[in-house]
Amino acid sequence: MIAFECECGEPLAAADEHTGRTVRCPKCGAALVVPESGYHVEPDAAPVPAPPPRPRKRPDPVSEGREQARRMMTKAHAELAEDEAKRQRERPLVVFTPGLVGGSALFVICSLLAIGSLLLYNLYLAIGLLFFAVLGLFRAILSFVGRGVD
Repeated sequence: MIAFECECGEPLAAADEHTGRTVRCPKCGAALVVPESGYHVEPDAAPVPAPPPRPRKRPDPVSEGREQARRMMTKAHAELAEDEAKRQRERPLVVFTPGLVGGSALFVICSLLAIGSLLLYNLYLAIGLLFFAVLGLFRAILSFVGRGVD
């Protein structure tokens, strides 16, 4: 048997008939050629002890359960957000804004005043009040469709 060392310091051994062949170091993975001369080890001598196997990491059941719960909660939150966005797209939200209320009130008040002015034969005042009533109606309509003028 020929004993030699890798560049990383790992002791290696190979049979005499493997001289000149390429082997890999089990520790660092480097390719090495088995030398013709090294130091010979008697076959009766104890073999070079292999390093003890590294203990396998066993997953901690508590942290694994926490990780699984975190993944499930993340997925549930994403699904809820997606459902909410879908609901928002399907059913537009109608909000009574001040523009809608104010525009409607302006329309009603100006319309009643215009009708009163017409009854009193004040045509110019009635035309002005109808103009403001139409503006109030447009303000209410624009606010209702979401392009508010507030």
